[in-house]
Amino acid sequence: MGLEQIKSEIIGKAEKKAQKIIKDAKKQAAEIQKEADKEISEYKDKKLNQKQKAMDDYKRLSESGIEFDKKSLNLSMKKDILDKAKIQTQKKLKDLKKSERKKHIRKLIKKAENDISVDKVICSAQDKSVIEKKTDVKDLSGGIIAVNKDSTIRIDYSYDNILGQVFQDNLNKLSDILFR
Repeated sequence: MGLEQIKSEIIGKAEKKAQKIIKDAKKQAAEIQKEADKEISEYKDKKLNQKQKAMDDYKRLSESGIEFDKKSLNLSMKKDILDKAKIQTQKKLKDLKKSERKKHIRKLIKKAENDISVDKVICSAQDKSVIEKKTDVKDLSGGIIAVNKDSTIRIDYSYDNILGQVFQDNLNKLSDILFR
């Protein structure tokens, strides 16, 4: 065996080894690339899902905000209507005929006398002439405030107070009637 033959044999083995190493490296590179592609795809899917979830959450929050605004506006409008109804009722009470006011005042004084010994009656200027007891004039739309002798007990039967209580006590019924 000659030197050339040994040289050829060594070079042949080295080339085969190099080809095997290159083949293995290409195979390993393909596997790494395949794994990297898989990780990139999973990452993209994860980010896409997060983006979709964020968009869904934003839409849900936006819709709930709109729904809240609608309910708030609806409640505000209902309150305005109730306030207007109360104001109209106050106006009607203030504009009652003198004979009607006189009946009301006398009934209210009797009612107060059932609860306390009435010494003085606070009333509006237009109702003063109807009352036979000691009176004080106050800016009332109508009705009376009955006071005992030592001014320790007051019973407020003013139209504004009575109306306020009636509205408060019957708010649900009023709402049902007005907003069915």
